Amino acid sequence: FFSDGKRQINVFIAGVGTVGTRLIEQLRAQHEHLSDEMLLNVRVVGVANSRRALLDSEGLDLTTYKDDLKSAVETDIEAFTDAIIDENLRNSIFVDVTASPAVVATYPKLLSRSISVIACNKIAASSEYDKYVRLKDLAREFGTNFFFETNVGAGLPVINTLNDLLRSGDRVNRIEA
Repeated sequence: FFSDGKRQINVFIAGVGTVGTRLIEQLRAQHEHLSDEMLLNVRVVGVANSRRALLDSEGLDLTTYKDDLKSAVETDIEAFTDAIIDENLRNSIFVDVTASPAVVATYPKLLSRSISVIACNKIAASSEYDKYVRLKDLAREFGTNFFFETNVGAGLPVINTLNDLLRSGDRVNRIEA
């Protein structure tokens, strides 16, 4: 009733190394554009590294989160994802910018709680096909998203490029690496 017309998006990020830090910087730099032009209120409400996690349902301070994370309580990915589920925030997105199999193992419980998963972690989409299908099925069943992208060589995005080729009518006969 008192909405400003903007859609609230709550972002949780696992991995705040080079890629995670750049993502956060980009979100901070684009906040005004996302808000004014796209009517999105994107707030980072959780970040975690391999030893510590920060959560604030009102949104983290993106200028001090690195220092804040250094003094945060020690935890693991299971506790971080359990806390995300306990927060039960609408329009939640979990972003995995790690290379950790332990983080991938949490995807099913997140998807089954309608928390979207976006991953640059190659493990989920390149391990056993049955596991990949299960993640896609969970996303479909719980009305959420499971998006992933990876890159090879000189940082060239592969999956979207292949999808674009297929959508334009091309046929992929073989991929070699």
